[in-house]
Amino acid sequence: MWAMADLDDTDLSTLFYGNLFSSNREDNDKSLCKKSARTLCDAIWGLRKKQGITLERWVNFVHHGA
Repeated sequence: MWAMADLDDTDLSTLFYGNLFSSNREDNDKSLCKKSARTLCDAIWGLRKKQGITLERWVNFVHHGA
């Protein structure tokens, strides 16, 4: 919805895609479209845990769909 800070792109991508394509036994039964919402939420929480992350740097990520 809004522009993303360039500082966060590597961290967020690593967290998101690392979790989305992980071989977690619990998630193997879920399709990628269902898993993507939870994975985005987890990636955002990972980003929020970093020091110096302001609200404006994580609030713009929204999942639409599945």
